[in-house]
Amino acid sequence: MGTHRDGQFVTFALEHKIQHYKIENQSASLIYEDFTTYNSVLYSETEPNLIYLSRSDIPLIELRNAIDFSLISTINLDNIVVIRNIDPISGYMLLRRIGFLHILDLQTQNLILTVDSQDTRPKLYDSKVFLESGYCVDFKPSCHEKLSIDYFRIIGISTSCTRQLLYAIRQDMVNIL
Repeated sequence: MGTHRDGQFVTFALEHKIQHYKIENQSASLIYEDFTTYNSVLYSETEPNLIYLSRSDIPLIELRNAIDFSLISTINLDNIVVIRNIDPISGYMLLRRIGFLHILDLQTQNLILTVDSQDTRPKLYDSKVFLESGYCVDFKPSCHEKLSIDYFRIIGISTSCTRQLLYAIRQDMVNIL
């Protein structure tokens, strides 16, 4: 499920269909419905009438108009993914698939980072991947260089009750291709 930041629209990606509603006067009106399967929905924070959807049957991300659900463009990928979030600072999109995290540059539509990870609910903010464990992996891609992490393991201490994030990553874990 995804919701418009102002509560004007809501989109449900159900197991065997998608439903897109407009909310007004405390009532929901169905705008669009079909039986295409999606596995994630994310409304853009910077452009509120844009919706990103990942397909669950083919490795594809769709960009749609929230007003009428019309297709604007697509991004072809190598694997089926779930969209986690868009970094409001860098504009990169964090994607997850079983065993991996990917960071997608929305401008170039290229994957700039692939990380082995079992984390299911990561978030990306200011080029840092925040994990459920409370740890954070900081990365700053060099000018248009593709980064790949072959061996990924975070080293650190458990977070305190205040969830203060500790940053620690070994230098030899990142291989620049």
